[in-house]
Amino acid sequence: MLHAAKRHEPVDTKMAIGFVRHALDEYKHTEYFRTIINLLNDNDPMINSSTRFIPTLAISKGYIDPDKLLFDKMNLKRFSVFIGANEQSAHKLFSKLK
Repeated sequence: MLHAAKRHEPVDTKMAIGFVRHALDEYKHTEYFRTIINLLNDNDPMINSSTRFIPTLAISKGYIDPDKLLFDKMNLKRFSVFIGANEQSAHKLFSKLK
């Protein structure tokens, strides 16, 4: 999201601010998930190994392409649809966890 805010051409201040806000929202989600993981770890120490984030796995499993960021691979419309679909999928998943 931060990359998209920086690279969007032509420069659109409102769009850039939206990308930055989305990035901040994702940061908040990360903190929320870390809190949940820590609570789970306190209840069952065996969970720790399965909840550890290993960045190289994100690349080897294809979630991240180290050669090109999503915003560079896709036009704005396709990028927006991709993000929207992933947000909707995450919302469904996390709504079930409530």
